[in-house]
Amino acid sequence: MRRRRALTVSMTIVMMLCVSFAAPAPSLAASVTNKQTVPGLTQRTIWDTSQVLCYRLPDGINHAGYIHMELTFCPAWVDLDLYLLDENGQALSQEMGSMAAFVGREVVDFNVMSVRNQTIEPGTSSGADDARMTGDTYYVVVVAFNGAARCRVAGYYPQIDLAVSADTTATDNYYLKSFRRPADTGAWVTLDGPEYGYPYDFTPTSTGQGEVRLEWPANVQTRSVTYDRQHAPSPANMESYLYAGSSWETVFQDFGESNWTPPDQGGWYGLRDTFAVEHRGTPARPLRTLHWVPSLFLKASDETRGPLAPPRCGKSTVGFKGTLLYPENLRLASAPQSVRKGGQATIKGTLARGGAWAVGVNVAVQVRTNGGWKTAQNVRTDGDGRWTAVIRPTRSASYRAVAAGDPVNGFEQETSVTRRITVR
Repeated sequence: MRRRRALTVSMTIVMMLCVSFAAPAPSLAASVTNKQTVPGLTQRTIWDTSQVLCYRLPDGINHAGYIHMELTFCPAWVDLDLYLLDENGQALSQEMGSMAAFVGREVVDFNVMSVRNQTIEPGTSSGADDARMTGDTYYVVVVAFNGAARCRVAGYYPQIDLAVSADTTATDNYYLKSFRRPADTGAWVTLDGPEYGYPYDFTPTSTGQGEVRLEWPANVQTRSVTYDRQHAPSPANMESYLYAGSSWETVFQDFGESNWTPPDQGGWYGLRDTFAVEHRGTPARPLRTLHWVPSLFLKASDETRGPLAPPRCGKSTVGFKGTLLYPENLRLASAPQSVRKGGQATIKGTLARGGAWAVGVNVAVQVRTNGGWKTAQNVRTDGDGRWTAVIRPTRSASYRAVAAGDPVNGFEQETSVTRRITVR
């Protein structure tokens, strides 16, 4: 995720691959609430879990040469990232190519130029035939970004033959050792992460300031953040990303490398990132979909030591709380997904201006028809800025609300998000 990838794939190849793989267990749905307690500012709260997979290469890398790792996963449209880390947990290499080039597969290659730890470990027998050079520690990490998938990692890494020479730069004393996890060729590991789309996609409709908060660890069943800085100061390394539009333009990227311990944000602990929604000049603009991507990048083997401890190997899961705050002066809060033919549909929302509820202001509820928008009903806001429209849809169509803009932000017209109502 540190490098945004193309998400287009050949669906024919995808289906051929997935037929041969067992389907992963379905992802657990996130718990979501949406509300507007501050006029014109929508708050979405998400409780969900994320997983990361970490393997330590069983032998220290004791010769110069390439480490090559391949991640295979299914379904192929799920977004898994593959990394190679050093002994300090720093990312050395990320997957090569894009999902369009490697359907259901990611590859990392890293050229080891030198070996730091050249300590010779004595053999266990008197002849010392099994003596070896310690070498350097490396980790293979798989990060889940988009739902559940079955995956496995395989590859090779350079090793030295001490019977020939102890020179880590020579060309006649090394060989390539294979690596596979799970070890059984028919085995897979299921890895699950937050899914792209709702509730991680959201659409500001007005200009103003937005904010994204990521708190961890959390109990998603009780909806409570369980972080305890005294007894568990370093539970995980979390990351937070925000992208805009169909091309996934970067709004912000918070890698959180120094934040194994969630930073103090003045009463709560976690990552906090702000962004501006403006008419032009920024990736975040009104009525443009934004994609938030939280990530569990790594977990410490000793939660009390954090980055001083090696990464936890195997599969790790962390619960988290995400809070999205974004400007939405004219809000279409609710509408039925479907109604029976001839039945009524109640559409509700609120309108704010200048940070206060707009009272007695006309709101036009419009329907999409013949490529344009037509007003289906005009309503007025009450004393709390709320409006309600009751309509009788004659066909399946999309609906929105429009109202006169707020001179403060320069909008001639405020426009809500659209909702589709199906007539059955």
